[in-house]
Amino acid sequence: MRDAHEPTPTPDRREVLRLLGFATAGGVAATVLAACGDKEQDECEPCNCDTGTGGTDDTSHGTGDDTGDTGAPMAQDPPWDYVELDPDAVAKRAYEAYYQGGCHYAVFEAIIGELQDKVGAPFTQIPTKMAIYGKGGMFGWGTLCGTLNGTGMVAQLLSSNAANIVSSIVDWYSNNELPDYEPEEPVVDFDCPTSVSDTPLCHVSVTRWCLASGYGGHTDERKERCGRMAAAVARKLAEVLNEELAGNPATYENPDEVNTCLGCHGDGGIRDVVLTEKAPTCELCHFNLASEHPDVTR
Repeated sequence: MRDAHEPTPTPDRREVLRLLGFATAGGVAATVLAACGDKEQDECEPCNCDTGTGGTDDTSHGTGDDTGDTGAPMAQDPPWDYVELDPDAVAKRAYEAYYQGGCHYAVFEAIIGELQDKVGAPFTQIPTKMAIYGKGGMFGWGTLCGTLNGTGMVAQLLSSNAANIVSSIVDWYSNNELPDYEPEEPVVDFDCPTSVSDTPLCHVSVTRWCLASGYGGHTDERKERCGRMAAAVARKLAEVLNEELAGNPATYENPDEVNTCLGCHGDGGIRDVVLTEKAPTCELCHFNLASEHPDVTR
């Protein structure tokens, strides 16, 4: 039993935090740590974790992006309420974000970041840097273009019509001369050529642009092209979301040639070997169809 005149021992910082269960990251913890203030600073282990409020690529901690908003409860399952955004402001934000974290991050940050500024919670609880993984077709694998990956994340969060939104934008991306965005203050100032990708795949889209433009895949000009592509896709997404808000939801139908192919190779076909349900064209990958495919017209 401790003597009544014996001084009360100074609490150990880590023990106090353990007992509190790390209840908060703010005022309570700060008060508790103040009680440990007479302990030598070098006896306390520094915290090296990133809280999600800084400018690093580490998004393993923190619930907000750059706002630090962690006080509001998370909202219900998607879709969350969308408010009209300025497509040009979205495009500019995406272009700038591309040079911070790549194409996927650019589109996701452009829409969600604008909603964070305009609406606040619950959007302020989304760490937009989670989307950095999609750059270069998923960390350089050249698969789905990151701009379309970001489109899917945004559409799923904001609309019950996500499938048609994504499909319509993939179709637009695959069949139009892009990029069609010109920044007011370009990072790389040049006359950026356009190209038609015929596909949502990063590798093919970039290669077709390189062949059309004459620039290499690892040049600053190619990076600038992708930054402008991110801006173009983000602007298109904002336009589609605004249209839906106004009562004009996106729709999509496959080209006739794709439906013809799926008649045999899709669900219920005589050679059901294709899981794909949608495509801008089949001949992009199956380029030998004309010469080697059996004549199905006879």
